[in-house]
Amino acid sequence: MPIMKKYFVERMKLLSECELLDLYAIAQTAPGAIAVNSSVLVGYRIAGKTGALISSLGTILPPFIAISVIAQFYSGFVANVYISKLLAGMAVGVAAVMLEFLFNMLKIIWREKSFFLLSVVLLSFLAVEFFNVNVALVLILSAFVCFFKSVFDLRRGGMNDTSA
Repeated sequence: MPIMKKYFVERMKLLSECELLDLYAIAQTAPGAIAVNSSVLVGYRIAGKTGALISSLGTILPPFIAISVIAQFYSGFVANVYISKLLAGMAVGVAAVMLEFLFNMLKIIWREKSFFLLSVVLLSFLAVEFFNVNVALVLILSAFVCFFKSVFDLRRGGMNDTSA
């Protein structure tokens, strides 16, 4: 997500930050890998069906090729101390990218003064971290709550009120 934001929002200015966040939220609710789902949605948004096809291939092929190569030489990779340290370092990098995404998402929520979304994030964190609620259940419940809030806001006369 941060890479997509830097490229499509900041560098190319093809999407707004909120638009990319919306596409990413949709990608999270769809079955499948979030990276593939979000790249397909962004590709479709920018270049239609051709963009969706090219972006999905560009997202799927590199890891597929890398995993195929690793599978061929698996026993050598597992025994290699340097590869083990490299993978441990990559885990730290993934955690950093996830934290950056979280802070960017919270910054947008705070800027829009959406106390509803802030409470959904906080309650989701509390449910998972302190009450050991399954993450999938939290995601599904959060999606339903946000969906019904959106329907309620639309029926009430628009989605301008983000503070409720």
